[in-house]
Amino acid sequence: RAAMTQSNDQKKHSEFPFGLYAFPRSGLAPPYAIRPHSYSSTNMESRRSTVARISFEVKTYNYGLNRELAMAIGGQGVVHTASILCRGDGDTDLVVVFQPAGEPSRNNHYEVGQRRAYLVRPASEFQWYVDLLRNEKPVYAVIYDDQPVFMFLHTGAEPVGEGELSP
Repeated sequence: RAAMTQSNDQKKHSEFPFGLYAFPRSGLAPPYAIRPHSYSSTNMESRRSTVARISFEVKTYNYGLNRELAMAIGGQGVVHTASILCRGDGDTDLVVVFQPAGEPSRNNHYEVGQRRAYLVRPASEFQWYVDLLRNEKPVYAVIYDDQPVFMFLHTGAEPVGEGELSP
């Protein structure tokens, strides 16, 4: 089957600040859109048993700003200007690493032994993530250890029309 590609509208929405889904910039839609009818209920059950999905509520975060530091993530050198460490009550952390403009895009990575995931995003999105962590509650981190390209942050359910809170 040929993979479907995203339209320009879909690309904008996959990078919208409040979705914060880290889909690859290859132009491919996420797996459920690429193969919308490929999972029967039995296929879905077997897939669930092989995919380790780690999800936790982010309880604390801290961020750091720096001047283009390089670090090794999953065997690749990643130059970054900022990072946010997201922690829950368990032993898994999510580190969002922000690359400056002009740097080659790097892959997300999950360190099994350290139980630490690295979500690599462009520096232009830094304020979106800080805004989400400061202003929304609850916020969850989701990591698929066998497909780290699909790690993301998301909010809990909110009532429609809730609007912004005023001081």
